[in-house]
Amino acid sequence: DGKGRLILRDKSYYDCTWKDGMPHGYGVCEILYSSQEFAKTKYIGQFVNGKLEGIGDHYCYDQFGNLVIKYSGGFKEGRYWWKGNMLIYNRNGNIIESKTGWWDGDFLGDK
Repeated sequence: DGKGRLILRDKSYYDCTWKDGMPHGYGVCEILYSSQEFAKTKYIGQFVNGKLEGIGDHYCYDQFGNLVIKYSGGFKEGRYWWKGNMLIYNRNGNIIESKTGWWDGDFLGDK
């Protein structure tokens, strides 16, 4: 328990407070992927028992390091939840889509 940084073999990391061996409280994690849609994701915000939970910012990058998606808002059990805003970018860094409203893993709209 306490604050610390865990660096994984692939250079992914968690820099946060820990409780019972899991991220818990405020922190940052950056995960690298080798064969996924995104090459890297970064989360800055709250964790509860190892999951993204509370308010935070989630960034997704392509294999060239370009920001593709930015979500700011609520999280519950690792999923987009409650009220949030998602911006989707093209490779030139221009916003091509914006979704603001309610989420429950998927976009629910402006309910």
